Amino acid sequence: MNTLYTFGCSYTAPYSKSPKNTPPSEIHFYDRYYNYRNQSFPATWPEVLSSKLNLKLNNFGKQAEGVDYVFDSFCKISDEIKKGDYVVYEVPYIERFRLVDDQNEWVDVNSETDTSYCPLNISEFIALQRTNDKYKEEVLNKLNFIKSYSESKEFKFYIWFADNHFHKLIDLNDSTYLLNKLLDENEEHTVFNPVFEKGGLRIFEETNNEVDDMHFGESAHKVLGELFYNHIIKN
Repeated sequence: MNTLYTFGCSYTAPYSKSPKNTPPSEIHFYDRYYNYRNQSFPATWPEVLSSKLNLKLNNFGKQAEGVDYVFDSFCKISDEIKKGDYVVYEVPYIERFRLVDDQNEWVDVNSETDTSYCPLNISEFIALQRTNDKYKEEVLNKLNFIKSYSESKEFKFYIWFADNHFHKLIDLNDSTYLLNKLLDENEEHTVFNPVFEKGGLRIFEETNNEVDDMHFGESAHKVLGELFYNHIIKN
């Protein structure tokens, strides 16, 4: 049985609960969502897609991460991917980056980070720098490398972007890019637009604002999984 490998940030990652003994002030919104749903999480789009394609699932998505983590996570397991497997690679927000903290561990950083290892003025500067097209071109070069690698190993490779900053730099006629035809109609859109147009709800909408979280709820994951599936079987 072949495998679906997925990479990305929280839009790809599985739902997860906070570790035991987490202080109440630090409890994640997903815990509240879990409780709202009577101690259950819905299927995420990678689960929907792997089920429809009849594939095992290895999901390497991780909350709040950026393009550096995603490429690194792919490289670490790239030798495991075999002929006939599928890879769906999400490109997160370009402004995110990572640094090594005081405990010598990788940590995700964004424009609002303000810590001993990355004061606010530094995080703001780096995040702004990364919006330059040079950084996007660097990401696209890595994607071209993975695409060539996928052709040599004969696995299926698909890409999607969490925002629209890349669309002016890519060929939207290339079906490697998921939902490329929909994005080509309006390059200001992201893959989220057709999800919402088809009735997909975010957590705050699904819970009538009882859980104030902007991530996908059950219906949005289902819609996105089906959109990706329909794209893949036609391409």
